[in-house]
Amino acid sequence: MHPGWLITWIQSARFSGSGVRAGYDVRDVDAFLDRVIDGLRGTAPPVTARDVRESAFRVVRFGPGYDEHEVDEFLVQLAGALEPR
Repeated sequence: MHPGWLITWIQSARFSGSGVRAGYDVRDVDAFLDRVIDGLRGTAPPVTARDVRESAFRVVRFGPGYDEHEVDEFLVQLAGALEPR
C-alpha cells in the first residue's frame, strides 16, 4: 500500500462540531489521527486496523467536541483502508 494518498485523505478529514450535544474530545481525535499519520510515514509504530476499531475517545459536554457519528463513520473507513490486502 502506498501511504501517500491515505495520509492526504486523513489530513483532509473535517468533522462537524458537536454543538450543544456531547462529542468526542477534539484533542483526543486529532492526536490519534496524528499517530496514524506518523505510523504511515514510518516515524512511529504503525497503527493497525484493529487499533482503529478499538480506539476510544473522551466525551466532552462543554468545550470543543467532534460529532461522534461522523468520527465513527470515518474510523470505519480508515480501518478498512488499513486492512491488509
